[in-house]
Amino acid sequence: MNFNCLFYNIKSKDLSLVINEIVFENNIKMLFLCEDYNDPNILLHKLNKFDSFKYIDPISYKKNGLSLYVSSEIGTIELIQEGERFRCYMLYRENLKILVCAVHIQSKLYSTEDLQSLDANLISEELYSLEKIHKSNSTIIVGDFNMNPFEKGMMKMDCFNCVFEKNTALKGIRIYREKEFPLFYNPMINHFNEYAHIVPGSYYYRSNRENSLFWHVFDQVIFRGDIIKEIQNEDVEIIYKIKDLKLINEEGLPDISIASDHLPLKFKMR
Repeated sequence: MNFNCLFYNIKSKDLSLVINEIVFENNIKMLFLCEDYNDPNILLHKLNKFDSFKYIDPISYKKNGLSLYVSSEIGTIELIQEGERFRCYMLYRENLKILVCAVHIQSKLYSTEDLQSLDANLISEELYSLEKIHKSNSTIIVGDFNMNPFEKGMMKMDCFNCVFEKNTALKGIRIYREKEFPLFYNPMINHFNEYAHIVPGSYYYRSNRENSLFWHVFDQVIFRGDIIKEIQNEDVEIIYKIKDLKLINEEGLPDISIASDHLPLKFKMR
C-alpha cells in the first residue's frame, strides 16, 4: 500500500482550515506538524469529516511542538521514543517495521552551527540504537532541520550522514577507523532548483549577511535502508498552493498572512 505523508511547520498558528484542505486534496494519510500547540480535537474534527484520523499522544515532552495525526488506513503505529527535539514512531505495515522520526532542530537565530550538529549527533545516535533494538532496517526522518541539505549537521558522519545519490546510500555505511556510520539518502538537494520547481525552497529569510542564501530547504525528509529502493524523484514535493489558494504571495514568497513562513512538504511512502 502506497500513501502520502505531509510535514508542516505551522508557526504556532491555528491553520486547521488550510491543513484540512491540503490533507483532502493530496490524500494525506500521515500528518506531521511542527510548532503545533493547538488542541488536537480542533483539527481532528475537520479531518474526520473525510477520513478516520487519530492523534498520537506524546509521552512526556508535551510541549516540544511535534505532533502526529494518522489515518486508520496505514496500519499500526506507536510512539517509542521522544526527546526535546524529536519524536520516534514505529510503523508496522505489510510485515515490515519502519522507524519514522520527526525532528525540529533549533534555529540558528537561537543556536549555532556547532550546536545544531551536536543535536544531529544526539538524535542520530538515538536512532541507531532504536534500529538495533527493534531490528528495523528502514528509517525515515522528516522535519524542520533548520539546516540546508549541504550543512555539517546533515552531512557529517557522526551526524545525519546524508548523501544525495541513491546508489551510494544503498551501500549502507561509511567506515572510519573501523567504526560504521549508516548512510541516509537525502533527495532534498533537488529542491534548490528554481527551473524544476515553482519555489526554490521551503523557507525564505531575508538577511544582509554576506553568505545569506535567502531561500532555504530547512524542511526535509531523509531515508535509510531498504526503503530507499522505492523512493522516486516525484515522491517528494514542496506544496505552494491548494486548489485556488496560494501559500505564496505575489513575490513568490511564503505568505504568512494566509498560512506559515514555511511551506509544507509532501512525500510518498511506498
